[in-house]
Amino acid sequence: MSKNMFETSGKSSRVEKIAHEIVQGIHNGSLVPGQRLVEAVLTAELNTSRGPLREALRLLSAAGLVELVPNRGAVIRKMSREEIIHRLQLVDVMGAMAIREYVPSSIERKKLIPLIDEKVSGGEAVLQSIMNFYSQLAESGNNTALAEMLARLNICHFSRHVMHVLKLDAADFWEDFRDAGLSLLDGNRDDALQKHSAWVNKVISYA
Repeated sequence: MSKNMFETSGKSSRVEKIAHEIVQGIHNGSLVPGQRLVEAVLTAELNTSRGPLREALRLLSAAGLVELVPNRGAVIRKMSREEIIHRLQLVDVMGAMAIREYVPSSIERKKLIPLIDEKVSGGEAVLQSIMNFYSQLAESGNNTALAEMLARLNICHFSRHVMHVLKLDAADFWEDFRDAGLSLLDGNRDDALQKHSAWVNKVISYA
């Protein structure tokens, strides 16, 4: 599983493409946590039948993005404040692992720099870039298990929800995270580890 779950390609199955469309809806805010997914509406919007749609919903349920509720159907998952804090604590631990395992190269640097670009705007875009940054670090060290675990935290997919629940402003932590990323790219791993933990715990303290 990549850092962006359910990415599609020419070889993707119909079920994977349906799952991707629903994930994109969560990203762009057209599908919000707590919202019921009405099969009749989705089959029409996605031009599909109920069989592939239900299989896609099962995939999304296994990934923690959708809940299958008896007598109600599928609902976009909603995380509590406490659960979000627990997931951020895991970001602290797993992000540090990704920093330690980062393998510097010119190719990896080109992939990482856009993710800490000062022009990133919008709270949800900031969290998406941050989580993609750590996943890219994990992939640079060929630690696909860590990249998958980072993706399964769903911080990236539920970034709008996280910002709203914790009432965060991207300005509160973006520069702190960016300093950590720049330290790592400059070759100062120890400094990056300290700054990484500092920005995550700063966000948790605000919560």
